[in-house]
Amino acid sequence: TPGQWRVFNHSWSDTSIVAEGFDHAVCLLDINYATEESQEADEAMMAANANLIAAAPELLSALESVVKSSQFDIRDDDLAAARAAIKKATGQS
Repeated sequence: TPGQWRVFNHSWSDTSIVAEGFDHAVCLLDINYATEESQEADEAMMAANANLIAAAPELLSALESVVKSSQFDIRDDDLAAARAAIKKATGQS
C-alpha cells in the first residue's frame, strides 16, 4: 500500500495503521491479554510498534535511496544488510 501511513488509535489497546486514500487499514494492532498491571507497558509497546510500522514506506524509500547513491561510503556488510532489508520489505526473500 503506498505511503503516507499514519497511526490511528481507537483505544489504548486497539490501533490501526491507515493509508491516505484507502478505506481499509494497512495493519491492525490489538492487545487482548492486558491486565491493569500491564496496561502502561503494553500501551507503550503498542505505540512504539505502531510508529515503526507507520514509518515503513518512508524507511524503505530512504534505504533504497542510500543503496542507489554512490556518494555514500558504505561498508560492504552494511550495504548487504540494507539490500537484504529491502528484499524482505518488498517480498523478494
